[in-house]
Amino acid sequence: MKNYLAKVLKRLVYTLAAFVAWCGMVTLPVYAWEPPVHYFVSKNGDNSDGKSWETAWHEMDQIKWQQMKPFDDLTIDGGASKMVYRTPLRAALPWYNHDFEFRTDFNIRVSTETGHNGQAIILGDGQPCAGIELSSGNPYISGMRRSGLIIRGWGLDGVLISGIHSGPGNLKLENLELSDNKRSGLLQNGGKVILRSSLVHDNGTNLLVNRNSPNSEPTYSGFEKCWIYNSSYRDSDGIDLGFDYGSRNQPGCRVRQCVIGPGLRNGLLHRGSTSDVGLDLRDCLFINATTKNIATAGGFSSSNVTSFMTKANPKDESHDCFYIESDKRQDSSNSFSLRSSIFYGGVVRVAPGTKITTDRNTQYHTTGNTAVLGDSMVDPKFRSDVASFGNQIPVKELIHADFALSNESPARGTGSSITSVAQLLQMF
Repeated sequence: MKNYLAKVLKRLVYTLAAFVAWCGMVTLPVYAWEPPVHYFVSKNGDNSDGKSWETAWHEMDQIKWQQMKPFDDLTIDGGASKMVYRTPLRAALPWYNHDFEFRTDFNIRVSTETGHNGQAIILGDGQPCAGIELSSGNPYISGMRRSGLIIRGWGLDGVLISGIHSGPGNLKLENLELSDNKRSGLLQNGGKVILRSSLVHDNGTNLLVNRNSPNSEPTYSGFEKCWIYNSSYRDSDGIDLGFDYGSRNQPGCRVRQCVIGPGLRNGLLHRGSTSDVGLDLRDCLFINATTKNIATAGGFSSSNVTSFMTKANPKDESHDCFYIESDKRQDSSNSFSLRSSIFYGGVVRVAPGTKITTDRNTQYHTTGNTAVLGDSMVDPKFRSDVASFGNQIPVKELIHADFALSNESPARGTGSSITSVAQLLQMF
């Protein structure tokens, strides 16, 4: 044993000596570090080099992306109260390939400087494209305060993410408001995206995640502390998760601390994935979708959800609080679990024989296969008098409803910690 170790040590010494000798003969490349460059866009700039407020590019289509490198940043002028831009932001960013998940390397932010820290609005007026198009790089985009960056009125999408599958594609989007865009508020085609602390409303589909392209890595979506709704009842969905995202044993989408509704046709549509638990849903409040609050056709893990529905929808038709697509229920690759949640009203549309793990759920005024959720009906006793809400209750009244549990509630310790729109908005 000692002879063997001596031979190994001798070989290591010879190898190290050879490497040192080689370094003396070969000049290794040295890359000079360049400090980050700060760029600016402002309607008041002279559109020259973009390196100060005075020389800022004056529209989104004037930004010279080709001269930017990883770790540079772009600051958007929001004016004293607001500033409106009318061309799309098409960010053609360089790659910086790294192994860290959700590490961004290019910041695009609305200014926090006095006189420039109003709302920046990228206004489409129906132009047939997206307000923000992201196809490369790993950007962090932030309005820096609630609705600090508004993308509104585009003929396609508020934000379009595509082609990101050709690289790591780690995107973080924060403090945005995506509204009144014809196809979607955000359309994600591949990549890894986190959207947080944002308002998404009154779009064709508010959040739409499509299938991967054949050569892409698994899609990942994270939605955190977002309010997803319509300002009136309309045929527009909240979150629509397409097929074939995620990977085995890895959720394709996590939804956390969101309010989903009111005014939506479907709150959350989970159309399936290659993962046995494709959707991980926790600590969310669903308010009165006209068709389905939660619908899944793939692996699903959920806890601490509060779902409210009136007796019927505004057309006096039944609507589902929880739905599992019947032809998926026996798929051995799918796993369903639902724990510590509250369901008030709506139909439980789950076929008999579906294997689903449930624990500590409360339900009241539900119909259908209610045995899936629990054995009994118990009023959770919300603070708002929801029993008085009629089928045609205005969306505005639902927005102001309080679904916090009273001190006498038998469901205390379960359901979502997010109990109203007002409470969520105080968080960002």
